[in-house]
Amino acid sequence: MLAAVLFLLLIPVSCAKTAPVVETIDGKVQGFSVPLSGSEAEANVFLGVPFAAPPVGDLRFKKPETHEGWINVLETQEFKPTCVPHHRDAIQGPVSEDCLYLNIMAPEEESTDPEGYPVMFWIHGGGYCLGTARAFGYQNISDNFVSKGIVVVTIQYRLGPLGFLSTGDDVLPGNLGMWDQAAALKYVYENIANFGGNPKKITVWGLSAGGSSAQQLSVSPVTRDYVYQSIEMSGSAFAEWASSERVVGVTKDLAADLKCPTSSKELVECMKEKSVDEIWDAVDRTGETRYDINLVKYGPRIDGEFFPEDYEKLFAEAPKKPAVIGMTAKESTFFTILAFAKPINMMYLERSNFTNFNRNALVTFIKDTVASEQVVGAQAQELQDRLIAYYADQDAPENADYKFYLDRYTELCSDAQFNVPILIGANLKREHGWPVFLYLHEYFNKAIYQKDDPAIGSTHANELYPMFGLPVFGKFEMVGDELKNQRMIVDAFANFVKTGNPSTKKTEWLAVDKQNPSRYLSMDVPKPKMEKELMPEAFRFWTELRRDFDYDVLRGIFTSTRKPKDEL
Repeated sequence: MLAAVLFLLLIPVSCAKTAPVVETIDGKVQGFSVPLSGSEAEANVFLGVPFAAPPVGDLRFKKPETHEGWINVLETQEFKPTCVPHHRDAIQGPVSEDCLYLNIMAPEEESTDPEGYPVMFWIHGGGYCLGTARAFGYQNISDNFVSKGIVVVTIQYRLGPLGFLSTGDDVLPGNLGMWDQAAALKYVYENIANFGGNPKKITVWGLSAGGSSAQQLSVSPVTRDYVYQSIEMSGSAFAEWASSERVVGVTKDLAADLKCPTSSKELVECMKEKSVDEIWDAVDRTGETRYDINLVKYGPRIDGEFFPEDYEKLFAEAPKKPAVIGMTAKESTFFTILAFAKPINMMYLERSNFTNFNRNALVTFIKDTVASEQVVGAQAQELQDRLIAYYADQDAPENADYKFYLDRYTELCSDAQFNVPILIGANLKREHGWPVFLYLHEYFNKAIYQKDDPAIGSTHANELYPMFGLPVFGKFEMVGDELKNQRMIVDAFANFVKTGNPSTKKTEWLAVDKQNPSRYLSMDVPKPKMEKELMPEAFRFWTELRRDFDYDVLRGIFTSTRKPKDEL
């Protein structure tokens, strides 16, 4: 009887599936398997794989260094803490300076291609100041992408002051968060074959700051040779929030608040001694964001190394690789009307104040914030007049109400922060021979908005729910139009990753060319379709502004000196 009981107890153990173990350059890692929805296949999942030494202690404010490795099998079955955000208000779950980990989701079944499965390398957004890989999970990624024969990697990188402070010289050039992304990309390139991936087919992919990061990785000489192609969603290196010299001034202000010396070496040594709480307190006092087109205080800059030259030159010099580039129809509604991302957003209006917004409010925003005389100088009046004519007065009805002006306010923010910088990057890539597939995401669930909201449409981050199940705007049953939207996005991106072309059986997605420099796929339900020109009026208007004025509003620099507004 005892023998029979023991036999029964042993059955689950002997029949239990062995957890997947993979050899990496640093040691063995053990993950787990999850079933794929609607399939008998499974995905192997590895969470919290270290790709660099913890950037703590003396390694704070230094480039990521190689991990020392481990001897025993490392359990990689739980997400690691998020990198420390710029402010307490931005905390999403556990945080730690020890945060340089990535997550891998791969088909359990070996690829029939001897080179392995293509790889998607996801970079989270959050204005380089907040965000986490944890938010994107692993089940939806596995169901949507791994099921199609793709290995997916999600990464973390240092954020805010710990990731992007810069003294503007060789002591602390900045861009540490970008170097973290580079270290993760190099790690994937060197190790992903052991997980079934093809290191020669890595598609860098992200949205918002993740989208601008994907573009930046595709052109930086540090990373571009690891990149096969890119998916750049709602982000561009040509937006001031994605690349600005103003971070040097922000660094000096933060250090001064913490009573650190002004000389670069002493400043960095002093900042190394400050606790995270002390840094957060200083951010409290100096401001976590700014009321500006560039609402990001801690982000990348052209440092002479990661970005050795301005982006125009890097786009021209880098190897030409396919890119999917696009935006949503109402990008900045996310910030202005829906008031998301408050730790990096001062552009929103309280709903109780919507009805007070009028032409005067929009004109004041243009004169005081977008193109102030203090910043622009002698050309300010003319630049302001051009902006006012285009955004406040063009086609304005005689009895224009608050909804009209809130829509125009949102349009101005969308154009300056996203739409036009994205089109500039896409057009430059096209001019230099990169295969570019443009899109405008237009489908949205009306439940996102309240009844009388202005500026409604597909807004920033609207694609995160169909791709990852991340309920930024709430949870919606994946049926009907929601399911069509999901399949439209996922199928196109998966095809692009696998073939270099995002066309699907139902939709031919044509690349831009000289005759059709901004043709794009309108990603809408029930049927996506190709359209001739993407936002031609806005692109033409801003192209003329950048030609006619020394101050470039989009990039926050004077084109003759390349200096930012804070230095003048």
